[in-house]
Amino acid sequence: MITVAKNNRYLEKDGKYYPYLADTAWTLLQRLTRDEIVYYLDVRKNQGFNAIQVSAISELDGINVPNREGRLPFINGDVSRPDPQYFELLLFLLGECEKRDVVLTLLPTWGDKFNKKWGTGPEIFTPENAGAYGEYISGLVGCRENVIFMLGGDRPIESAVHRQIIDNMAAGIAKGEKVRHLMTYHPCGEATSLDYLPDCAYIDFHSIQSGHSFGGFLSEKMIKSVLEKENKPCLDAESFYEDFPVNFDLRLGYYFGPEDIRARIYGNMIAGSLGTVYGHRSVWCFKEKSDGEYPFDWKEALFRPMAREIGNINKFLTRVDVTGLREFGGCYNAVAAADEKTIVVFVTKGKPAFLKTTDKKIVGAKRFDVVKGEFGTANPVCSDGSVFIPPQDNETLLVIETKT
Repeated sequence: MITVAKNNRYLEKDGKYYPYLADTAWTLLQRLTRDEIVYYLDVRKNQGFNAIQVSAISELDGINVPNREGRLPFINGDVSRPDPQYFELLLFLLGECEKRDVVLTLLPTWGDKFNKKWGTGPEIFTPENAGAYGEYISGLVGCRENVIFMLGGDRPIESAVHRQIIDNMAAGIAKGEKVRHLMTYHPCGEATSLDYLPDCAYIDFHSIQSGHSFGGFLSEKMIKSVLEKENKPCLDAESFYEDFPVNFDLRLGYYFGPEDIRARIYGNMIAGSLGTVYGHRSVWCFKEKSDGEYPFDWKEALFRPMAREIGNINKFLTRVDVTGLREFGGCYNAVAAADEKTIVVFVTKGKPAFLKTTDKKIVGAKRFDVVKGEFGTANPVCSDGSVFIPPQDNETLLVIETKT
């Protein structure tokens, strides 16, 4: 069972620290066959992922475009009449995730189905039908413990009607579930669930979407801001996608690469995120053929550099306890967090970093090469309460042992 830790910063699974390491597979139930689902899960499990994020109803015109088995979610588009044959594929996915000890973070619907704002829609959910649908979805989940519910779906709550839809869907989920599942909300880009649902009892942890535009470079600051405002864990549920054009603009000619994504992953982790979420532009939509805009099909994209590095995060966490870390203010040109005995610093490739440690004595240090996934020796230069970390050949987590 997944629960919130007593310190309200992280999640636990069966009473032990659970670092949430997820992939965005939003459209999986619409775009993949059963054999492809098995293949996808096997690859991601072997790479070190322990969760996937999937929408029960696809963003890609999921009301009118059937899944690979030819089924639509509702009979004649009527929300009160879910098609059991369509949702059999969700049951299959739940079972396959359970076999692999993978958490399914399930969106009952993509957000354009209650607030179109952009995209396809149509807006089919209302305050009158949202509760019954939520109850139906949680009834399907039953007693499975490897599930987290994620409301929203890349859309804001902009009216009292929108809020009532989300409230009623959450209440329906709670009514239909056999065991208690955690719940969060996936907002639009450069926004947080706290913006729309502050002090909301059914939100167990907050999610941000730092997104794919320039605001995403400030992801760790968004994490810190949410943690400061409400005593609940926080996650960046959608950050830079690998090989995605910055600001959605192909004309700029810049695509997010490993260095951009490593900075988000480790910066967010040090800032206090309960885990990390990876994404690739060809995987979330399961692009079948590459083209000028999508240089990889989804099967090729599964093996892009940062997907292969997710397992390195677990290697680090087996040796370093991050659950008690809090922001360390005396850090310059890097991101740092500390507890009573340790300072963890994320150092960008090729950049020097500096620490002021006036009240702490350095007694040892080691470095973790996040690219290679290896620990090694570290020799920071210490002098009179200050530390100089020379430029590194790869992005690095420096683990400095201290005493007061």
